[in-house]
Amino acid sequence: MRVHRKVLAAASAVFMSVGLMSPVATAQTERVVAPEEQDAYVAEFNYDPNDPPVIDGVKGLTEEEIAEVQEKIRQAQASGPPQDEIIPGEMWSDKVGVPEGFDKAEADQSEVAIAE
Repeated sequence: MRVHRKVLAAASAVFMSVGLMSPVATAQTERVVAPEEQDAYVAEFNYDPNDPPVIDGVKGLTEEEIAEVQEKIRQAQASGPPQDEIIPGEMWSDKVGVPEGFDKAEADQSEVAIAE
């Protein structure tokens, strides 16, 4: 089975947002997106629900796990802008939590990276 490019992009965003920084996700933190380009940037990480992701190999995520992580990301974004420094009790992970198996401290560091 092949992994679709959109799946890789979506997985990178997921891992970055919840604290599991893959090399691709790390590269995304260095990308500067102008406010007027934000919608197009976000669209890069969406996949067609009629063409669900296929992830092979060790530590792959199921569709349900991907959906859970994506929901946490949506909840975090809806809770307000990312913090540019770690403030206990004010981080996205404090407001919406992190999916099982993800590290809160790494998620908080990722939030700061997103803010920067």
